[in-house]
Amino acid sequence: MRYTNDQKRAIDVANDFCDAYITEDQVRHWVTTHGMPNHLIEKVYQGDMKDYVCTSALGGADVPFLARATFVEQITRRAGATMPVLSDMTSMALLSTMREQSQKEIAEELLTTGGRLGFSQAFSEPNAGSDASAVRTSVGVDGHGIYLNGVKTFVSSGQFMPMVLVLAHDPVYGGADGGLSLWLLPIDAEGVSTYPLTTVGQEMLSSARIDFNQVKLEPYWQIQTEGRLDAMLKRQYELGRILVCA
Repeated sequence: MRYTNDQKRAIDVANDFCDAYITEDQVRHWVTTHGMPNHLIEKVYQGDMKDYVCTSALGGADVPFLARATFVEQITRRAGATMPVLSDMTSMALLSTMREQSQKEIAEELLTTGGRLGFSQAFSEPNAGSDASAVRTSVGVDGHGIYLNGVKTFVSSGQFMPMVLVLAHDPVYGGADGGLSLWLLPIDAEGVSTYPLTTVGQEMLSSARIDFNQVKLEPYWQIQTEGRLDAMLKRQYELGRILVCA
């Protein structure tokens, strides 16, 4: 297989990171503890690594997506395990579908809340998978505010990410998107409960079930999709599956 120059650079950057920070004993420990330590996660957002993890609007390089996939592939090959960087990159893939101003607003919120440009994506539901038309998690309004109720499952990094992006059935605010909406809320909001799930071969992604029980939503937590939610989800699904395959 012949690599492009962009892919060769991606492999070099991945190898430099692995040479500096990854050993078999460390990977075994991270699998047991379901994640990498925060000081290494921070390294992912620094130097050349940032070029591949972040969107260009958030300080990453404008590199071809194939090079980003090669970067994931090389880190996975060297570690012999699915690394948490995958969750961050699928989050960035979704951010890349949004307008630049939205990306910057979300990034500011993430850095203020958790110091990390990452969030979990709560899309899949029990007995529904990732079928958006089957979403039962819902937004409702009463005299006291806006509320979210429902259950999401197989949420990658759902145990430890400070923020969670929730796809919800929304007859109140989702008119422009066929009755659906996206909300980015803190995982420690009142009414949010997380439960670890056991997965085969991806323990470091710390998958979780997340329950939302009358979670009061702040209006500014809603992601403004401008009627493009369906296209955004399809694009993110395509990019995310390429990264998972890599």
